[in-house]
Amino acid sequence: MGSGFVKITKNSYLYSGKPPIFEDKEMFRVIIPLLRDEKLDEKDLINLANDTLNDTLNLLKINPSIRQKDIAIKLRVSEVTIKRNIKELKEKGYIKREGSKKTGHWKVLKND
Repeated sequence: MGSGFVKITKNSYLYSGKPPIFEDKEMFRVIIPLLRDEKLDEKDLINLANDTLNDTLNLLKINPSIRQKDIAIKLRVSEVTIKRNIKELKEKGYIKREGSKKTGHWKVLKND
């Protein structure tokens, strides 16, 4: 499954609280429900929004030398998203860069 499917699914849940409907008949189409019948609570919305942030941190724990491009590929998101995640993780004190940009690595300071 491509990254577009993942993004569509996450955004469908954020928008409507329901999964999208994928149809493959004469032509492929995606149906995203327009309104939420049941509201997601704030905790659910925060968890959905923070998925890639937490996943980025976990990948940095596993491989401190991983490149941003490789994180983006593994998580099926854009490199811009990963750059934003790393910036946020640094600002919150979860990670710091040790060594040079080319040969350095990430040090995870918090495991939260």
